[in-house]
Amino acid sequence: MNQNQFEKLPFDKKLEWYENNKKKKLEKLFINVNDKINNIYDIIDNGFPKGYDPCIVEIKHLLRYHLGNLMVVTGYSFHGKSHFIEQILCGLMCFDKLKIGYYAAESQTFLTFQRAIEIINANKIQHLNKEIVKATAEFLQNKMYVVNSDEGLLTQEKLFNHINVAFDQEGVDFFLIDNASTIEDLATDDKQGIRKFLNGLKLITKEHKKTIIVVAHPTKPMGPTQLIDGYKISGAAEWFNLVDVGLTVFRDFQKKVTTISNWKTKNYWEGVIGDFDINFNNDTRRFGLDQSPMLKFAPAKHQIPIVSIDTSDFEEETPF
Repeated sequence: MNQNQFEKLPFDKKLEWYENNKKKKLEKLFINVNDKINNIYDIIDNGFPKGYDPCIVEIKHLLRYHLGNLMVVTGYSFHGKSHFIEQILCGLMCFDKLKIGYYAAESQTFLTFQRAIEIINANKIQHLNKEIVKATAEFLQNKMYVVNSDEGLLTQEKLFNHINVAFDQEGVDFFLIDNASTIEDLATDDKQGIRKFLNGLKLITKEHKKTIIVVAHPTKPMGPTQLIDGYKISGAAEWFNLVDVGLTVFRDFQKKVTTISNWKTKNYWEGVIGDFDINFNNDTRRFGLDQSPMLKFAPAKHQIPIVSIDTSDFEEETPF
């Protein structure tokens, strides 16, 4: 079966293929240092993996995005955590040519695509013409693997199946789960259940050497909202202890500023612990100073190029 034939298979057939081939892999329970010494030599010779820069240049000093990690992004409702991580993922698609998977069950699936189109073009959808939307959609056709959640929520088992197929067969590099509370059989206040869930995700990231990002809500604040870390996520210590990277997005509505807090990065070469204040532009739907489109599209054939006119020789007060 060639790649073109495989891509036309329904999801259940792809899953069956993945499970059958997984069983064929030989497992070795114990590993000696000599089995991995070349990996260590490679770091000595070539340095640590570079990873990917965030498209928000102001937070480059906080962290880079690496494959093989389990990340969590938390923050209170309406503080921008989903929008922040979606902007990062759009940057990975546009600048690094990576493929992104989404299970975003809080919204209808068309809104997941719409938000990506807005972020990429730095403009609200009602201000974009259909030619730009179409061109962006054509780019996203092979960059976004979106799980259809319009007909109901997924269980952990079904979600894990989708992620395995996305990584193994669809070429996905980063997979976003937004958010943990939309998984049908996951009780976010059950520590044992959270531990099992996170360990299951970590096994997938290690097997495929790909990254999973989970958006998770914090517990209800006692009083005014404050900048929090992973211990405030529902299921508390399990989230802080088991993830590789942990971020918080916190919006101060009075000061009109958003803080991005990196409260955990397990590997020292991937980032540093710290906070950074950043602004959100509601018109462009983007964080940070760079408000330019992530992609440049050629104008449609029927569009007439606009040439600016030099008015330096005109009087300041023109009659029109």
